Amino acid sequence: MRTNYTRGLLLAVFGCIFWGASGIGGQYLLLNRGVSPFWLTGSRLVLSGVILLALDRVLTGRNPYDFWQDKDLRLPMIAFGIIGMLGTQFLYFATIKESNAAVSTILQYLMALFIVLWVCLRERRLPTPREIFCTTVAIAGTVLIVTGGRWDALAVSAKALVLGILSAAAAAFYTVQPRPMILRWGARLVVGWGMLTGGLVCLPFAQPWNYDLPHDLPFLGAFAFVILVGTVLAFWFYIASIQYVPPQVTGILGAIEPLSSILFSMICFGLSFGLVETAGIALILGAVFALGRA
Repeated sequence: MRTNYTRGLLLAVFGCIFWGASGIGGQYLLLNRGVSPFWLTGSRLVLSGVILLALDRVLTGRNPYDFWQDKDLRLPMIAFGIIGMLGTQFLYFATIKESNAAVSTILQYLMALFIVLWVCLRERRLPTPREIFCTTVAIAGTVLIVTGGRWDALAVSAKALVLGILSAAAAAFYTVQPRPMILRWGARLVVGWGMLTGGLVCLPFAQPWNYDLPHDLPFLGAFAFVILVGTVLAFWFYIASIQYVPPQVTGILGAIEPLSSILFSMICFGLSFGLVETAGIALILGAVFALGRA
């Protein structure tokens, strides 16, 4: 039992690290190679979706198209693909384009607050004192990050802030909405179809067929890293960890994602945070950690 628990912890940790690291590959492609968020989002979702569906077919032997025979889940899947998958990925990369991977990941991590709001609305209750306190602390942390302690100017652009908050809302939808589908069909198949659905909707905007794809090793390596490590393996490890550790533990370990993104940003791009921004990061992570223990 202890071995399985340790295995689950390691899977969750590496899944979160891979997710955080994917933002670094995305930042390189977006800021250093001039790739558009639409192109990167559409390509990532389509390729990752195809890979996950193929893996599900190999591992289970079932036909992925059987999902669409379930008429009750067709509209929920379309909503999940467009709002959840496409919305989360595009807004995440768009925020990176306007700021950097670390800031984008930190702002997206505010999704826990939107999940709390959704739970309160669904249960028709007011937030608990713990939820109110954690929300206030997280908002204070966000204010510190975007102002840098200066009230006459923003350290993060208003556009990046809005995109980051919308990304958090989309990520909350992505987390909560597909649960009935996952219970019926499994996470691998549902996420695979969600990625492919969102990616196909994005393709007319991305128009990868009009993009002159570079063939140099740094570009191809970063793109392959985002697809295989930052999407497929990250999802695979994170979902596998749920078999061995409680979901609340996995959720708390999710704090590793923004921390890894910050660390990789410092190593790869020389990013640095001042004392005020660091305090803001600590407040957000602490608030979400406290919510996970609630």
